[in-house]
Amino acid sequence: MVSPPETAENNAVPCGTCHHCCTHEWIFLRPEQGDIAELYDTVDIVSPTTGLPAKALAHKPNGDCIYLGDSGCTIHGRHPAVCRAFDCRRFFLDMLRRPRTERRRNMRDVARFQETFEIGERKQAEFPVAP
Repeated sequence: MVSPPETAENNAVPCGTCHHCCTHEWIFLRPEQGDIAELYDTVDIVSPTTGLPAKALAHKPNGDCIYLGDSGCTIHGRHPAVCRAFDCRRFFLDMLRRPRTERRRNMRDVARFQETFEIGERKQAEFPVAP
């Protein structure tokens, strides 16, 4: 089997039993970062950020990523670039640097923003990364 090139940084995130970012989120493939759509079970959708057609990992009927198993990611090691790069602790730190009004607006208007922020805060307190 062909594996995608490791072009996105593979963050060692201490997820433990947390699978928050693997549920009810579109995991967009990024060919420019080495993702090969043919290696994954995908759906065609319109990107909310660009308005252009995009490929994303398919979901199970309950909203979980198609590759989320009982003990975590079943394709870890060949997971898409966005999965390799995302770290909720860094998300939390990045959001702290932004104006409070922006954070409040995002917590009000962006689905799952507050929960992701709070998870990142807890993980940062337990397993800190440098800002």
